[in-house]
Amino acid sequence: MVTTLTPELVNEVLAREFVRRVQEARKQADFEISDRIKIYYSSSDNMRKAADQFKEYIKDETLAVLLDGENIPDRLPNMSDEFEGETVTLWLEKI
Repeated sequence: MVTTLTPELVNEVLAREFVRRVQEARKQADFEISDRIKIYYSSSDNMRKAADQFKEYIKDETLAVLLDGENIPDRLPNMSDEFEGETVTLWLEKI
């Protein structure tokens, strides 16, 4: 059986990887599992497309009230990672 990876499927995988990185950053920041957050990020183009396409999924899974890839905070990020040729840098803010 041959499975063709459609652009939507690739973006869904990237969105899940994005969520995983946010959850890791939440844990490292010592946030409670129920804390609402704001997510600021910079990323590679493909990751940005996936985050845009699956914005509501990412927000729901991470309890984020904001997912912002435009306004980068003027402080050190919580996390940076590279995987599958994609990059993401995250700034999390507990609200």
